[in-house]
Amino acid sequence: MSTQKRLIVSHLSAALAVTSVGLAPTVALGQAMLEEVVVTARKREETLQETPVAVSAFTGENLEELGVQNISDLTKVVPNVDMYSGNGTTGAGNVYIRGIGARNTGVNFDSGVGIYVDGVYVSRTDGAVLDNVDIQSVQVLRGPQGTLFGKNTTGGAILYTTNKPNEEFGGNAEVRVGNYNKIDSKATLNVPIIGDTLMSRFSLFQTKNDGYVQSVIPDGLPAQAEGNAPFVEDEYNDVNRWGGQAQLRWVASEDLLFDLNYNYGKTDQAARGQDCEVVTGIDGIGWQAGLQNSTIIEPSTGGTIAYWCQANADLGKDKIMTNLQPNKYEAEVNTLALTADWDINDILNFKSISSWRNTEGGEVNELDGIGISLLGRTN
Repeated sequence: MSTQKRLIVSHLSAALAVTSVGLAPTVALGQAMLEEVVVTARKREETLQETPVAVSAFTGENLEELGVQNISDLTKVVPNVDMYSGNGTTGAGNVYIRGIGARNTGVNFDSGVGIYVDGVYVSRTDGAVLDNVDIQSVQVLRGPQGTLFGKNTTGGAILYTTNKPNEEFGGNAEVRVGNYNKIDSKATLNVPIIGDTLMSRFSLFQTKNDGYVQSVIPDGLPAQAEGNAPFVEDEYNDVNRWGGQAQLRWVASEDLLFDLNYNYGKTDQAARGQDCEVVTGIDGIGWQAGLQNSTIIEPSTGGTIAYWCQANADLGKDKIMTNLQPNKYEAEVNTLALTADWDINDILNFKSISSWRNTEGGEVNELDGIGISLLGRTN
């Protein structure tokens, strides 16, 4: 019986040895080969190896494998790119590449980094936190890129390309859940209308997550503040975005095609909670506290800025004090674009992109973490 066992193990070891030897040349060959990556960084299709631009390029499959769910996640996989799910106390999207961008989110400020979706310029930070839904590729071009993309690309440009309608009927859906009641869902449906001549494609998405910062009413408030300040216990730093895209492609001839694209996005979520912090030991600081303590802070709250900041810090990093009502950030974006692509001959191509984009955004947020109505912001 023992001999039989030894024979079985011996045959198995021999089989494994032969298999490993047979695979070795294949693995080595695969490591030596470079996959060809086609990019449009210079507004023409060419391989990444031939492009004289600092580019980071990803396919839609790459983004899913890397766990990149929206544009802010590019900070995890692309060097020199900085962007989070919102700017400051809002949910607006500010991108920095190599430290160049625009901190101000007002409508009268242009970003230093251009964002393009299928060639259409995303002109304002409101609604610029793009979720990766039905994405063909994303290219990050380090700046300056003004020669090809205009004045608002000193830091660089980010190019989003969505999947286009095709002649096959199909679709896909995905749902992700997590803590803090997180639910991310997206679905895509491709519907050919007239064979490979007229085709359509539709996508829907929603990203939802409860906030992890709580507004509280701490014990031991100054009597005047406790009696007069209308504190509101609320939830901050939540995420709530949804939207969709509808595309229509008409292949008029072998050399001419038209793409009609409508895109909608909506953000309706809380502002972002902040703590205040008193800085000491640096010349020239403290003038604001000296000016406001006697005229605003103490008459309103019964305590100084230093007192409120210390009380806020004692609550921990996931709790703040605020009397902000309403606690809101909202943005709504509608985009309609028509693209005509005409191959005139083997060396000449004509492409036209005509688009209309309407952005509405607004915010009410706390600036100081103290809980005084006068020291908030409404845009």
